[in-house]
Amino acid sequence: MRGKLIRREKASESILMLVIWAVASVILTRFWLNITGQPQITFGIWHIAHVLFGGMGMLIGILIMLVWSGEKARQLGVFFSGIGWGLFIDEVGKYVTKDNDYWFRPAIIIIYISFVLLFLLYRKLAGEEKIMNQGLRVVKWVSTTFHITYDRIFRRKITLAILGIYSIYYSVDKLIDTANIFMSEERMATVERFYRNYDFLSKTDTYMIGFKIGFDVLTAILFIGGWYWAINKRRIRALSYFQYGLLINILIGSIFKFYFEQFSGVIVFGVNILFLAILAELRQSKVQVSPKRKV
Repeated sequence: MRGKLIRREKASESILMLVIWAVASVILTRFWLNITGQPQITFGIWHIAHVLFGGMGMLIGILIMLVWSGEKARQLGVFFSGIGWGLFIDEVGKYVTKDNDYWFRPAIIIIYISFVLLFLLYRKLAGEEKIMNQGLRVVKWVSTTFHITYDRIFRRKITLAILGIYSIYYSVDKLIDTANIFMSEERMATVERFYRNYDFLSKTDTYMIGFKIGFDVLTAILFIGGWYWAINKRRIRALSYFQYGLLINILIGSIFKFYFEQFSGVIVFGVNILFLAILAELRQSKVQVSPKRKV
């Protein structure tokens, strides 16, 4: 085949919506299985796992985009592909364990990393398309649906105030948690025993605690740096520090958070994504308004 690949229109939006549908699929599936006691579709010796529905969803999405063209086909293809990917990756625990353990705790890390990689792809495509605020379309759509204007809910001053409160709370909370761990004789004795009998594969939890503490503290330091520059009226640099803190928390810190808390951290993750999208728009607008201003 000759020629070069031509990117589809709205590629970044398609990736973003695929991630949203996939995340919703995983969350709803886990929630349903939790409240219903993990029911199974069985017929004699047959067991139909929902990974099969995931494969079917992805196949339907692929066929729609192969057979039809246009905006409706794109939206339907993304919808079925996203739901399908969520149902598929949700069962990854069964395929990385000898006993087919669906509730295998590290499985959430694999699920989360798959979403992070897709999110990074979205960021790259959106950056090249110069629509980094594309993620706010979901927020605007919700506002329009409920007849509430976007500006009324997310005025910049209110948003920054909420971000400020959140960043202060996060920094203080994580620094106190870290101090409590180092001041606890029992916890430090556990760490000491771990390093005395060093074995990575069977002592993973201790490593996970260490990584979680490290990235929590790094995020807190970046938030504090953001406040330092904000107080010194270097607003663009302050916004950058807040963005870096959120990115580290989303792309790395949340991996270890989900390992221990599983899906209970989904709400905080969603809040971080929302703040990151809003900060990107604010920073971009400030750079455009005052390109020569000292940052």
